[in-house]
Amino acid sequence: MALNNMDDKLLGEKVDYYCSSSEDEGNSASGDEGSSDAQESIRSSTKAPTFIPESRFDGKATQTGPKGVIEDWRRYKQLETEKRERDIMEKDELCRKLAMTCKSFKEEENDKKQAGKDEFDLSDDEDFMEYYKKKRIIEMQEMVAKKWSKIVFGDVIELNRDNFVDAIEKEDKHVTVIIHIFDDDTPACATVHGCMRILASKYKTVKFCRINTGEARLSSNFLENGLPTIIVYKENLVIGNFVRISDTLGNDFYANDLETFLCEYGMLPHSHEHADVVL
Repeated sequence: MALNNMDDKLLGEKVDYYCSSSEDEGNSASGDEGSSDAQESIRSSTKAPTFIPESRFDGKATQTGPKGVIEDWRRYKQLETEKRERDIMEKDELCRKLAMTCKSFKEEENDKKQAGKDEFDLSDDEDFMEYYKKKRIIEMQEMVAKKWSKIVFGDVIELNRDNFVDAIEKEDKHVTVIIHIFDDDTPACATVHGCMRILASKYKTVKFCRINTGEARLSSNFLENGLPTIIVYKENLVIGNFVRISDTLGNDFYANDLETFLCEYGMLPHSHEHADVVL
């Protein structure tokens, strides 16, 4: 009895050549042989596919025979030549690294000539710089002389209540005005006056002045405790105010002491600003 199709699918039974058990053994044996042959035929027809590698074509066909041998020989000679050239380059590089550096006689002579030329050029530069420095000094002296040609003093100017303000406000803005407030009865004031006369002859572009306490109408307290006093003006502004300088310099001192004192506070110009004034 044959199985239905569903049973065959579930059980995997082969219904081909199936016969019932009631048939004779001869037919059963022949049926079994037929079934085995069918299964073997199915297995042989369902073999796994064989992998075929992908072929790559480089544009040149491999030659055999005499032509192939000649091509191989040419390729071998080419590689041999390239290797020989690389070896030569490496040897040359090694020789350059290990070789002692030395110069020929001609090269040494050329180096000496070049060194002499460089020294000559350096000497020219030094001469030019010296010339340039002297020229600049002359130009600065001429500028200073032109600037101060009409502003020259050279002595201590006596002030009073009438010209005191004008002596400060109407003066050139570049002029430093140094005023000494004095009293005849104070010993240190006489010392200051003598020193200022010496400094006025040295610093001719500085306006040295003095005014008596009576003309300035100062208080008695100032007369007793403030003299001698030096007030410095520039551009109508007070840039220095030194009260009772005898506490610093004493009652008896020299012109260079007063000069040093004023220079320390920047009240006197530098030497190059007044050294070459045209009188």
